[in-house]
Amino acid sequence: MTLPFRRLLEPAYTSSLFNCWEILLQEVEVDSQVHGDIARSLSQNVGMMLLEKTFFRKIQSRKIFLHRESFEAILTKAEELLAKCYDDYSIAYAAFAQSRSPQRLAEYYDAHNLYVQQLHATNGMIEQYYSVTLPKLLEELEDVSIYIS
Repeated sequence: MTLPFRRLLEPAYTSSLFNCWEILLQEVEVDSQVHGDIARSLSQNVGMMLLEKTFFRKIQSRKIFLHRESFEAILTKAEELLAKCYDDYSIAYAAFAQSRSPQRLAEYYDAHNLYVQQLHATNGMIEQYYSVTLPKLLEELEDVSIYIS
């Protein structure tokens, strides 16, 4: 495209300096076309592969965050159930303190046992979450962030 245009502007005389300049311009033009082709090839091949891999890792990190949120929701429900058991236990104790009947004593023991059982279960869940599950989730998230960067 530029060759016919240059030939129109080419003077009638030729010199060795002008020939050297023309050859240099042609070589620079060929080099720039090669560099453009290499850049397009890298963009298509390497860029797309990197985009696919980072997309997969971003999805994986979203899944990790969703798992964490669901675990924390389970822990919140367990703590709410524990609070309800404690309230029932307190009410049963107050009822037993007012009238010391065998029926109130049985209700008090049942509420106490249910509260202790729920307390043990909630503490076990919290311990398991903070000592095992959360560190594994954070380790996976760290692996994803290292892989992406």
